[in-house]
Amino acid sequence: WGAPCDEGRPKSELLPALPAEMRGWEGWDALPEKWWPGPEEDAWERAEAFAETVRKQRSEERIAFVGHGGFWEIVLGRYLDNCGHVCCERSLN
Repeated sequence: WGAPCDEGRPKSELLPALPAEMRGWEGWDALPEKWWPGPEEDAWERAEAFAETVRKQRSEERIAFVGHGGFWEIVLGRYLDNCGHVCCERSLN
């Protein structure tokens, strides 16, 4: 968490604002109402938990993730600018 701009919208506000076809995507049930990190959360712990989940619980051959550059800097060791992307192996290296 770096600034108030890092805060998201609660799921109950976000879902009605999305196009109908996106509301049918998988995963919304698992998204908590407050899904963004707060200043009390450990960013390194959050990034490690994400990486472990990807390594051990995701079986897709290819998968895309979207996030803030600062988060990816922790996960990947490199900052991603707006619209930046990186392709990596399942180990996230």
